Amino acid sequence: MKKIIPFIFVLCFGGILTSETALADVITNTSSVQLAQSSFSNFNILKFDSNLGTLTGVRVTVDFATLQGAFEVVNNDVTTASISDYSSLFSIKGVGTLGYTPQSNVTFDPVQTSPDWNYTSIAGGGSQTFTIASGQDFTSLLPSATQTIASGYFSAYESVGGSGTVTFQAKNSQSITTTGSSYTLNSGTSGANTQISVIYTYTAIPEPSTYALMGLGALALVVAYGRKRAA
Repeated sequence: MKKIIPFIFVLCFGGILTSETALADVITNTSSVQLAQSSFSNFNILKFDSNLGTLTGVRVTVDFATLQGAFEVVNNDVTTASISDYSSLFSIKGVGTLGYTPQSNVTFDPVQTSPDWNYTSIAGGGSQTFTIASGQDFTSLLPSATQTIASGYFSAYESVGGSGTVTFQAKNSQSITTTGSSYTLNSGTSGANTQISVIYTYTAIPEPSTYALMGLGALALVVAYGRKRAA
């Protein structure tokens, strides 16, 4: 009988511990937006459902921010315009009290275009459209593409039933410099294709089967102990 009690204890409570460990879980909610030129676009990300368990961690990450689109430069003068500089700026911030440190403007320069802006001149009264080459990513340039949110801000990221959203804003702006002429930059079709994720780590509420297992384990111990005394 002495060997039976430890066996029952390990069988029942070992299973409980394993079940509890397995209940730790992660949920990732994302939002993707093609940023409008020179104005902030919203990323509305679903909050964590507090009915699922206790929130233990929140991380915000910029998954990617990749340049795309095209822009047109119009020479408004009669003399030839030479393009001397072209760059693109990216920034992101949290809206409200989210414990998220805003990312300062990150300059991407030189931007690769077709044709190459660095070797292009535009005749007086003329224009040139430049297509932004794909695969140019701001993410690695951010001061911190992933930020861990302090527990004091968790309440902003959760709600009963997961209703509501947390909002982040980002923008991408192009700028160009020419010599020898005045110009107009039409860049309404250019921007950054961007995705932001909020990663929730939580400890789930134990399922009813877990509580049942605990009760059976306790009952088995009581019965085994009673038989031992009777013997």
